Amino acid sequence: MPLRIPVVASVLVLGVGLGVGLGVGLGVLASREVPGSTARPLLRSPAATDATPAREGPLAVLHAWDQRRAAAWAEGDAVALDRLYAPGSSARAADLRLLRHYTERGLVVRGLRMQVLRARVLVDRPRILVVEVTERLAPAHAARAAQPAASRALPAGRVTTHVVRFRKVGREWLVAAVSHADRRR
Repeated sequence: MPLRIPVVASVLVLGVGLGVGLGVGLGVLASREVPGSTARPLLRSPAATDATPAREGPLAVLHAWDQRRAAAWAEGDAVALDRLYAPGSSARAADLRLLRHYTERGLVVRGLRMQVLRARVLVDRPRILVVEVTERLAPAHAARAAQPAASRALPAGRVTTHVVRFRKVGREWLVAAVSHADRRR
């Protein structure tokens, strides 16, 4: 049976980026707003600097979260995906609903990755992290879980800007909320 992905599902997977993927982007450029100082880069893309991204700090939280999310999607693992969100997160409900839309059809999404164009740390506290991110969903592939070699490319997403609120629970950073940046202004 050929792999068929409804147009609605393709559009939904683009929306699932929700601004939370925040990872392994092309052209990552972040600046921290510190009162009394000028904005300074936190992290540049390896393509721009030929260096490995920093493993600590606010943007590392984003990258690690995105990698865990991509792994959950690649496995069709709703439990692992659920663990990435704080209780009551509307982003959690939307992401889980979309994952189930795929898994009910025997599909998984591989190569889920966000292309981060710009990121600014708005709040950086011991248990709260808020980041404004301009990004797009990079092309991913949907495949039948039983036939991983047969896959279909999903289109890249549109560039969007979101504000992502993380909350540290125990030792884990969880997404508490995601909003469109233009809605908070």
